[in-house]
Amino acid sequence: MNEAHVADYLRRTGDEEIITENYTDDPQKGFVTYQIKPEALVIGNLYGDGSYWLRLLAAIARANGKEKMMGVTRRLSRAKAFERRHGFKIVGYVLERGVTNGKHC
Repeated sequence: MNEAHVADYLRRTGDEEIITENYTDDPQKGFVTYQIKPEALVIGNLYGDGSYWLRLLAAIARANGKEKMMGVTRRLSRAKAFERRHGFKIVGYVLERGVTNGKHC
């Protein structure tokens, strides 16, 4: 695991950890993590050369009989960039709220 890449990813995203399942890295390209789910290959974390990693992930998805890849991001601008640059489509929204006592609990 490339600790410098992971540390920079965590600093940039504000995440506290990365998904370690299927971790793959390259000193020049960054790193990626993914999971094979019944419906698609799901990108866990992606850092570095997105085009490089997405080509690799597409090959892995095809080898596992998957017809699509999915990923999430906290930033709408990032999702829109993946639409423009890499052919992704925004297909939904993630909602979050606390579970403490309040008006809606």
